[in-house]
Amino acid sequence: MNRKYLYILIIFAYTAVNTFADSTKLKILYYDRLPYYGNVNGKVEGVLVDIAKEIFDEAGIQYEFVYTASIRVLENLKTHENSCALGWFKTKEREEIYSYSDDYIYQDKPYTMIINKEKINNLPKNPKMEDILRSNLVLGLVERYVYGEWMDKK
Repeated sequence: MNRKYLYILIIFAYTAVNTFADSTKLKILYYDRLPYYGNVNGKVEGVLVDIAKEIFDEAGIQYEFVYTASIRVLENLKTHENSCALGWFKTKEREEIYSYSDDYIYQDKPYTMIINKEKINNLPKNPKMEDILRSNLVLGLVERYVYGEWMDKK
């Protein structure tokens, strides 16, 4: 499976790129996906939130975090000027619509599987994704989430 990189996905709708010299704040669309970003005791927190704040503060860009349901983030980026989202996988399809930052700000760790101890014998000692897909186990996946090119085709 290819290494996965998370990028800052910066989109400026279908209009020309606006400067941030005016008082318009950049809207950073997010949903709850801790430890990366999400609400903790009424505050937006997370690994990518901390990195984004540092980047935008250093650049002098005014911003605000706007909670958006995960299934709406990419659609909202198409119509909301001065908006972006953090930590979305770069895919060929998305690159046709959105602009990504040149550098990634975080490299995701490999996927981890959590399995009931009683079911562990249904798999080889060090299973590959193909072994898991061929097993009689039921996988829980998030709808519209990108797991990587190979996995998404399955």
